[in-house]
Amino acid sequence: MSRKAAKWIFTTSFAWLMLGSIALSQPGAHLPKEEALEKGREITTDFSNEFISTLTMSLGSGDYLKAIEGCAGSSQNLLRAFNDRTGYYIRRVSLRYRNLANNPDSYEKERLMAFDRLGKEGKITDGYEDYKITFEEGTRYMRYLKPLIIKEMCLKCHGSKDDVPEGIQQFLRQAYPHDKAVDYKVGEVRGAVSVKIPLTFE
Repeated sequence: MSRKAAKWIFTTSFAWLMLGSIALSQPGAHLPKEEALEKGREITTDFSNEFISTLTMSLGSGDYLKAIEGCAGSSQNLLRAFNDRTGYYIRRVSLRYRNLANNPDSYEKERLMAFDRLGKEGKITDGYEDYKITFEEGTRYMRYLKPLIIKEMCLKCHGSKDDVPEGIQQFLRQAYPHDKAVDYKVGEVRGAVSVKIPLTFE
């Protein structure tokens, strides 16, 4: 091989390597499966922490009506912010959704049904995670879901009629006439944070 040809191969290979490194650092970039799994964990953890922080601040005032209004708006705003920041698909989904925007797709519905079954068997804890590689429309994806588990503070908005104050019930009837997200008990699976990340071909 001539020195000129070797130089061309080296230069071209280096350029592709650099482009690949740059691509991986960009929002929405295709990732190797192990990196995609870690990114899914990172996104769900960061989102959950920010959401809980926002909700706790609202609940700290003791005004649960204000808290539920904030919960509805803050969660969707946070989701949009995380979508914009990461470039990846991220949603809160539930079989018993309150907001139609949280209606799961077919894959999410399948996994949520499994969560519901496992939850009743006592097998869903705060550390539980679910992930699988899927193939959709010519692209491989890491589908990552982190269950959302009902806590005591959730019952003021998602519990039984005895748990939810009348003012909140009235607000929910007006804002969400088809609301399904009620009658939960502590420890039950409320839904999940769902992340979908495109994968590189390995």
